[in-house]
Amino acid sequence: MLAVFLFFIFLLLLVIAAFALKIIFDSVNRKGELGVNLMPLICPRCGKKTELFRTSNLINKPSWGGGACSNCGCEMDKWGNEVPTVSETNTSPKSLEQSKTEPFIFYDSKGKTPVERIFDENNK
Repeated sequence: MLAVFLFFIFLLLLVIAAFALKIIFDSVNRKGELGVNLMPLICPRCGKKTELFRTSNLINKPSWGGGACSNCGCEMDKWGNEVPTVSETNTSPKSLEQSKTEPFIFYDSKGKTPVERIFDENNK
C-alpha cells in the first residue's frame, strides 16, 4: 500500500516538474503560452515602450497575456509580437453569391431518387 502511495506521489512530482520546466523553457525562449515575461514591451508598429491594456476584442482569445499598445492600439501577445485582428485575417464566411459550387442533381434521367433506384434494384 505504501509503494502505491509513493508511486502516485512520484507521478505528481513528475507532472509538477514537467510543468515548471515548460514555464522556464517558454520564458527563456520568449515564445509560447506558459512563459512569464518580465521585460518591458516595445510596440512593433510605433516602436515605443508600452504598457499593455486589455481590450474588449481580445475576449474571444485565450487569456494567456497580451493586450493592446497604450500608444497606437496595436494588439500584441505578451512577448510583444503583433497579433492580427479579425478584420486583418478576414475569417468571415463567404456569402452564397461568392461560393462556386455545382448544384447537386438528386434525380437521375428517369426522375428517380437514389433510394427509389435501390428499391427497384432489390425488387428485380
